[in-house]
Amino acid sequence: MSSSALDARVGALAGRWLTPEEETLLSNELSVLDTSDLDNITFWGKIDGNDADYLIVVGQDKLKEEDDYPDQSFWFCSTTDFKLRPLTTTWATRHPEVNATTMRFTGDAATELVAAVEATEDDEETKGTAAVDAFTEKDLLACVVKDIHGATAVVPRGAFVVDPLHRVAKNVNFTGLSVAEAQDVSSYLLFRKPSEGAAVRDIDGLLKPECFLEPISATHPTGAWSVQADPCQTTVVIKSLVYPGFSFYHEPGTARFGSLYMGDGRKNEDLAFMI
Repeated sequence: MSSSALDARVGALAGRWLTPEEETLLSNELSVLDTSDLDNITFWGKIDGNDADYLIVVGQDKLKEEDDYPDQSFWFCSTTDFKLRPLTTTWATRHPEVNATTMRFTGDAATELVAAVEATEDDEETKGTAAVDAFTEKDLLACVVKDIHGATAVVPRGAFVVDPLHRVAKNVNFTGLSVAEAQDVSSYLLFRKPSEGAAVRDIDGLLKPECFLEPISATHPTGAWSVQADPCQTTVVIKSLVYPGFSFYHEPGTARFGSLYMGDGRKNEDLAFMI
């Protein structure tokens, strides 16, 4: 576990952080987590539940020879037991019967939101149906975290480059954005594989960050990112209006930046009436 896995500074800037008990118990869990296949691991955020909350951590996987963009692995625990478990699901998207706008998490990952469907055999009148596993709160949590992370994986322009092997890597020479750049929403990109376009290993001479990472405007409509600098202009904070509870910070002139999500996991469906 890196010393920056729990970055309380971003919590102070976001206005919410873990309780002392949560921070201590999560830190203990992180200290015994197997990170041998990870380049780093950080606290991703907290999703509120009615009876208990979920704490999420994310690790950046080490690049394999065949990789171009690094993948992320997620773990979660409930505030009832603080036992980190892989946050995975066999569902590509949330179940259509689960209303993501009104759904509230309970804090019990085993809760069945949609019951399993048993397979039926062919007969003269029907073609039969395949078995479908139950859709649990853990499945929903994995889908929600995937959606939020995909839309808010913010990094400053220039923080990552393409190395000589055509793989996305951290830019060790990155010294931060200028004060003016840091307050411009176009200076920030999404650290994820672009939804469209060729893999970086298939493109020759690819160096500019705008070529292999999408701008954050790709997942948010105009006006849906709030950018604010402190009075001394030493820190810039960006907040999402699409996913209330997401905060990102960058200290201009330095390589320091980070992000945090603290919310109920729901998307702001009323945004069109706000901007």
